[in-house]
Amino acid sequence: MTEKVSFSVTTYEGHEKEVLEILNRNRPEKFSVKYLNWRYLGEKSPIPPIVFWIHSEDGTRIGMSALIFRSYWVNDKRHYFAISGDTSISKECRGKGAGKKLFKFKTAYIKDKRYTCAFGIGTPAAVRVVSHAGWETVDNLSPYVYLINISGKIYKVIKNKSLAKIIEYLYVLCSKTKLFLLKNSSYNLIAVEDFDDSFDSFWVELDKKNIVLRDRSSAILRWRYSTHPFEKISTYKIIRNQKFVGYIIWKQLNNMVIIYDLIVIEKDHIKPSLRLFIKEILKIKEIESIRIPLINVNHPYASKLIKTGFIKRSDEGVFQIYSPTNTEEYISKKWFVSNVDKDI
Repeated sequence: MTEKVSFSVTTYEGHEKEVLEILNRNRPEKFSVKYLNWRYLGEKSPIPPIVFWIHSEDGTRIGMSALIFRSYWVNDKRHYFAISGDTSISKECRGKGAGKKLFKFKTAYIKDKRYTCAFGIGTPAAVRVVSHAGWETVDNLSPYVYLINISGKIYKVIKNKSLAKIIEYLYVLCSKTKLFLLKNSSYNLIAVEDFDDSFDSFWVELDKKNIVLRDRSSAILRWRYSTHPFEKISTYKIIRNQKFVGYIIWKQLNNMVIIYDLIVIEKDHIKPSLRLFIKEILKIKEIESIRIPLINVNHPYASKLIKTGFIKRSDEGVFQIYSPTNTEEYISKKWFVSNVDKDI
């Protein structure tokens, strides 16, 4: 980049219109102030969200990046992580080093303020920039899918329609038979419309030792799902022998079901709970697949998903961290990363 650049830091509040303008100018998706306020201000935090600006030589804003402070639990203790996001550089300035300079400035700020830990999920291009600034990659991220209707995939591989139909029939029959024979008498799914105090009791009981995971107290769940400006979700409580042992948060999107969050008291609840969920979803005739958009490769539930019949897709990114005090401490813990770590 030939011209000189400068940087500044502001809070989000008071600069909502500037953030909206630069994101809508540089991103393919279109944002609204209502949505941005939900993301930046909806979850209460002791540290207000921060916006980092990069300016051209004449002072024009040519890019931004933000930190929003989210509640995380590390080895059973609450911390506020600086979640990195909304990095956006004007098209004419990309590929000229502006992003690297902005992230170096941002990382130096994090180090100076000695924030507990900064966390980010980025594109491959962003990963290179962030790594250059000293952030560490902790794990890869992958989507998982449970196929209900496989006709489209079979016909791409097997050109003989009669044979393809036979294979599809046998696949569906085998899948439904497994679900039918499953003995789940001690498990039930109960649809709920609110995140009441029982979700707090569940969260307190959940063992959080030696892991890093996003806060799932009822206040966080209400903000994320009940007050979202346009997303409408459904929630099942998982009950075993009349005890609340987990939940599944999901939505239908055209011919697929997306699981936004799945968490249980014990890993052994995963397989029977998901199979009950699949049986419920099979009642929706047009559904072709159930998808978990992303979890980290070393997620505690990964092997249980495979055993339930989910297929791991190719890795689609990584998550990275930077800690001014002790990055190794966070890398050594088991991470519990899923779609909950991204703002839907």
